[in-house]
Amino acid sequence: MKKNFLIPVFVLGSTGIFAENFETKLEYNRTFPIWGAEAVERGHSLPNPYGINFIYVDMKQDVDINKLELTGNLDLKKITSELNLGFLNPIFKDVAPINLKDLISIEAKTAESTNTNTMVRADMWVFPFLNVYALVGQSKGKSVAKIENTLNLQPILKPALAGVKDPSILNPVKEQIKEAVKKELGSFIGGLAGPLIDKMIDNAIKDLEGSVETLAPYKLNSDFTLEYEGFTYGAGMVLAGGYKNFFSMVDLNYTQTSLDIIEGEISAFVLSPKVGFNFDYKNTKNAFWIGAMYQNIAQTLRGNISDVINIPGIDGKFEVDERSSSPWNTVLGIRSEINKSLELTTEISLNKKKTFMFALGYRF
Repeated sequence: MKKNFLIPVFVLGSTGIFAENFETKLEYNRTFPIWGAEAVERGHSLPNPYGINFIYVDMKQDVDINKLELTGNLDLKKITSELNLGFLNPIFKDVAPINLKDLISIEAKTAESTNTNTMVRADMWVFPFLNVYALVGQSKGKSVAKIENTLNLQPILKPALAGVKDPSILNPVKEQIKEAVKKELGSFIGGLAGPLIDKMIDNAIKDLEGSVETLAPYKLNSDFTLEYEGFTYGAGMVLAGGYKNFFSMVDLNYTQTSLDIIEGEISAFVLSPKVGFNFDYKNTKNAFWIGAMYQNIAQTLRGNISDVINIPGIDGKFEVDERSSSPWNTVLGIRSEINKSLELTTEISLNKKKTFMFALGYRF
């Protein structure tokens, strides 16, 4: 079953709007943006109203884990079957599946999340100060959590010892040992040693039972890795304005991705205010900006344990609840307008969250 999750997307709107041009007064006869003619009459230079961008985004960030839980059962009979350990069948024949919560507990505080997105974005300037856009694409992601496992072996060892104590199993074992002793030491001595052998085996099992009762849980560290991919779609808008060669803009967007294997929801609200400067270099028009990006991300991923960890005999599910560790980060970007229709955009982020975005845009 597919669920949706949200992925933040960078703003790619043309930033050259409202650049003052007092030398030339141009006529504007396009339907969009609305009030475009008035803006041109006042000396502003407007980009072509429609755009298509081909986007690549790579993102790496730390996330806080609020919950990491396993639910389900461990079936010892199924393990013996899948691992071809038929000699253990008599021991585990009456053992019920073990609840995973009784067997193992896991704790994790942080995880490293990486995402790669390739998308196509279509946008339109509705007003000279408002750009709206929609996008579709493909996303791949991976979350690696450093976890501490606390393994309690008592739920496995107790039924194993109970199975061994079953007279139908234990008595044949005792007889085999006695026969081996008789073969080595003779029937007379072996017969005298028979009761002693029974007592030694019974005491050994009793000592094992006592050891199991006092057995402390075993702790170990490991990685819990989730990989996923899916179809991305979403929408957003840009509010922009400028004075002479300076400009400012605010991007808000919301996207979703339908995952392939993992169920879950990742909700994200993205707010990205930026300020920048337009400049000409040789035959190109360019814009440079600096700003911030806020991502309020809360995600829950669920799925079958067998999809991420291949352990025989386990029938269960996992659930991971994560939030972004560093919602705010600084961004730097540059856009080069090769001509009125073709533009290149690159943006990177600093601080704890590492992102790289590249886009090839066509405006018409």
